[in-house]
Amino acid sequence: MSVNEILLKSRFQPLQRILAYDVFNTGFNGWMTLLPNFTEYPDFDVPRTLVNKDQWPPVMLSSATYRYPGSHGAMSGTFSLKLSTRPVHSAYEDIPAPGSMGHAIKRLSFYRPGSRFLQIECWFSYTAEQDTLDEEGTLQPGLHEKSIRAFGMGFDIQERGERYQVGVRHLNCFNGNLVQRWEIENSAEVTDKEWAFGLEGDWCKRGIDPWWFGRRYPDG
Repeated sequence: MSVNEILLKSRFQPLQRILAYDVFNTGFNGWMTLLPNFTEYPDFDVPRTLVNKDQWPPVMLSSATYRYPGSHGAMSGTFSLKLSTRPVHSAYEDIPAPGSMGHAIKRLSFYRPGSRFLQIECWFSYTAEQDTLDEEGTLQPGLHEKSIRAFGMGFDIQERGERYQVGVRHLNCFNGNLVQRWEIENSAEVTDKEWAFGLEGDWCKRGIDPWWFGRRYPDG
């Protein structure tokens, strides 16, 4: 049994057919930064939209360096996949601040008639910049779990001329309060303009609740 087979079977419980097994010590394994769509006529510019992709930081390979001792390292080997964000944020009910989101995309094409299930397994970790102050405004030691708002994944599925958007996220913190619950996308009974926070002509059409904005969830 190879090292990869040992790691796979000891850390995951995959279904019978495995579509991808990513060990980032060997590279990006097809993951990349999602870039803007340069499609606006006539100057080949980015269409006016709320989904401001040019503010999404690049995907990178990281040795998981941390502040004092140095490199912590990945679970296997040296590198892991890193999604970086800037230390900025907006209120839960507002549009995300530019740079407050990181996004990686992997494109797959396969044909499996009769397939019913798709299982995603991963190990992840996160960290945040020091953000807790004392009464005099001095940074306090330690990192704080409330600094992490949410993480999740979405699926852009295209099949026989149809296109589906599926998404799930773990909402960790709600305006400074720990929530720690899983949420899924739901359809939204609103107009295109309402969906786009009042923006006319956004290419994003209504019908799918934008989970990355976190607007229309219970208690949200």
